[in-house]
Amino acid sequence: MNSSYHRSPRRTPRRRLAARAALSIAVAACGSPAPNAPPAAAPAAPAAEYRATVRWTGDGVPHVVADDLASAGYGQGYAFASLHVCAFAEQIVKVRGERARFFGPGPDNAYVDGDVAIRSLDVMGIARRALASASADARALLRGFADGYNRFLRDTPADGLPPACARAPWVRPIAEDDLAAYVVSVGMLGSAGYFLGDIARATPPASNGWAFGAERTANGRGLLVANPHFPWDGPLRFYESHVTVRGDFDVYGANLLGVPLVSIGFTDRVAWTHTFSASRRVVLYRLTLDPDRPTRYRIGDRWHDMTARQVAVDVRLPDGRIERRTHTSYTTVFGPVVESERLPWTGGQAFALRDVSLPNQPFDQYLAIARATGVDGVRRAIADYQGTPFVNTIAADRDGNVWYGDGSAVPDFTPAGAAAWALALRTVPEVRAAYDLGVVAADGALSVFALANRNPARPFSIPLAHAPQLRRRDYVLNANDSYWLTNASAPLTGFSPLYGPTGEPASLRTRMNHLLVAEVERFTIDAAKRQIVDNRALSAVLLREPVVARCRRGGPRIARACDTLAAWDGRFSVDSVGAVLWRELWAELGDDPWAVPFDPRDPIGTPRGLAPAPARGPDPVVDAIARAVDRLRAAGIDPYDTPLGAVQYTVKAGTRYPVPGSLAREGSVNPVAYRKRHDSALPRATTRPEPPINPATGLTRDGYAVDYGTSFLLVVGFDDDGPRAEAVLTYSNSSDPRSPHFADQTARWGTANPWRPVRYRAADIDADPALRVVDLREPRAR
Repeated sequence: MNSSYHRSPRRTPRRRLAARAALSIAVAACGSPAPNAPPAAAPAAPAAEYRATVRWTGDGVPHVVADDLASAGYGQGYAFASLHVCAFAEQIVKVRGERARFFGPGPDNAYVDGDVAIRSLDVMGIARRALASASADARALLRGFADGYNRFLRDTPADGLPPACARAPWVRPIAEDDLAAYVVSVGMLGSAGYFLGDIARATPPASNGWAFGAERTANGRGLLVANPHFPWDGPLRFYESHVTVRGDFDVYGANLLGVPLVSIGFTDRVAWTHTFSASRRVVLYRLTLDPDRPTRYRIGDRWHDMTARQVAVDVRLPDGRIERRTHTSYTTVFGPVVESERLPWTGGQAFALRDVSLPNQPFDQYLAIARATGVDGVRRAIADYQGTPFVNTIAADRDGNVWYGDGSAVPDFTPAGAAAWALALRTVPEVRAAYDLGVVAADGALSVFALANRNPARPFSIPLAHAPQLRRRDYVLNANDSYWLTNASAPLTGFSPLYGPTGEPASLRTRMNHLLVAEVERFTIDAAKRQIVDNRALSAVLLREPVVARCRRGGPRIARACDTLAAWDGRFSVDSVGAVLWRELWAELGDDPWAVPFDPRDPIGTPRGLAPAPARGPDPVVDAIARAVDRLRAAGIDPYDTPLGAVQYTVKAGTRYPVPGSLAREGSVNPVAYRKRHDSALPRATTRPEPPINPATGLTRDGYAVDYGTSFLLVVGFDDDGPRAEAVLTYSNSSDPRSPHFADQTARWGTANPWRPVRYRAADIDADPALRVVDLREPRAR
């Protein structure tokens, strides 16, 4: 569903906009200004110059040390630019609405459409308003980050930049409002930015997060497993860093490209991670239009006029000339008007989106988390800011406490509106269908569906006090299903259905998470490392043996397939023989191969068992195995003796690397995928032959291409001396192919031991024989 802003149907031809994320920013222009955040710690007195030390360890991680926040941002910005200057510079072009100027119209006019959306919605203006609501500390951090990035550009000749952007005219200095605009666009990841693509086929980010407390760890202290699943190239990569502001905080972890500080990581007292929330964060309002004036819509007894905005964008043509194009878009009190084949703008109706996640400003939230002394401090930071509007938070602290909370931006209906919508959810099929796709559908003509404004942290969204959360001493976990099964022994219920369903089947991955956690009585760092890279798929755990038994009845044609599956251990590791056969077989079995249906009284144990063979006719399991064998042979792959790593791969600078992991529907905690979309004007690192031989599995003659999956994998525990951690960044910490850290961790990811120790203590950093120290100083211009 490629939705678009729409011109009036009676005045101009329709134009489709493919830039999903930019479109949703219109909601911010129609809503309230960013909230006034609680005051942060008093900022350090500004110095006359930036002073930062970047200590590069042999694993390619920058450890930034400074005496004030601005200098810390400066050091982090400089280090970040040395790792990812090209990828980030291209994203700044996007948020400035200049992609078409530098890269041409783009595939299917995508860059023109994206620039139109960015400029129609005044993204920079929204970013400046978000900055105005930020604390002095947050603004100092951003200003320093931007100036550090710019320092790297000044220090590096244009022809000394990485090949992807060497001498490129679009690599230019940035200001803090550029940085804020980019972060605003990232904040739309789980709301309208996601919806405006084809929601039915999109691959939203996923994650696993485990937190173990005193009752489930060997030493009685907290332990955290962070396992976000994100794209492996483009703007949604993570970069790893360590930021220390003397006398303030000392935080280690990862963040998305170009976002200052750390969003997943730890300090000496607490560790936290995020998972993509199952909440519904966008309201799709159906507008009732005036039949004589199609840009006029009704709310209750009153008519309202849409607001038109005309913008111009520059487009580079194939001959190098620049052509200026104009466009008119429309917004409502709810948000932008969108149009697609499923959401037509007719003479009688149109559709508008309301995204309560905007404007977003996560900087003060993550400063507060970096200063937190335990899980209660993390909870307060989320409650005060709700600055990352599409995630759950999972945290563990050194005292053995754990906490889960869904701090996402969920639309807050009034009690009457909530009751009316809940009734529609039960009785109106279209409302239920939209809900199943992650969208709240409502009739914009009914004033009862106006949102309440009772949340100072994020207007028109539900306050954290009324959101699902759980504080315990044993464990909490989430794997992108709803809050319901955060702890299997204490299911959560009674919250708004907008936070996701309860009493419905969990994904195989969620169930596999619970199985792996239940297998260990008392966790240590080593036990957590072993379980999170276990690579067993629940589909195989539950059904491999009965499938093999049925296979044995299939005769000589599939006898070798039976032997292969019988010998397989059910894992999707790179050396697993049988995994590729199971993948193609599982796709053939369909969505309901179970003998025992789902039972909400046993949500972790059901559904289970293999449905029996029919009394007459062919056995569908035997037929599925035969089809799987034939399909693999058609792709030139031996069905019986091929290890997964020989055919499942990612590509970096032309080199193939084997990748472990299952497809999501196969049910391991390590899912992999090949994304349908690539939000960058730079080339994809990994490509595959199109179309695939089997669209359901992504099988091609080259095997299974991967550019999405486990990204920053971190295990951190606490002992009497503080935190101890091990990690792996699967796609490595630099996107510069000339760097020794471009593929070093990618090469390790498929091995039996992909882990590396995290150097957090100053003594450990000093002891690194590959330590390289860079001292940065520069007068401050402001």
